[in-house]
Amino acid sequence: MHCRCVSTLEAAPGGVTAAINQRFARDATALQAADSGGRVEAIQLLLDLGADHSMRNDKGLMALHLSALGGHN
Repeated sequence: MHCRCVSTLEAAPGGVTAAINQRFARDATALQAADSGGRVEAIQLLLDLGADHSMRNDKGLMALHLSALGGHN
């Protein structure tokens, strides 16, 4: 599964980093969604692939904030 996801990201316009840091609902990134849900394996994969942990959503929150608000450490 991870290999297929990585291959898909590598083929995306702008490459892996651009695809990973793309924003979607509520101006959130995939890393922010993974952090808010406490998805540790997904978080690690996204960071390993170059996800930007300093990006903020529409409320000015970074992935770390969302993780804390979700009760995840």
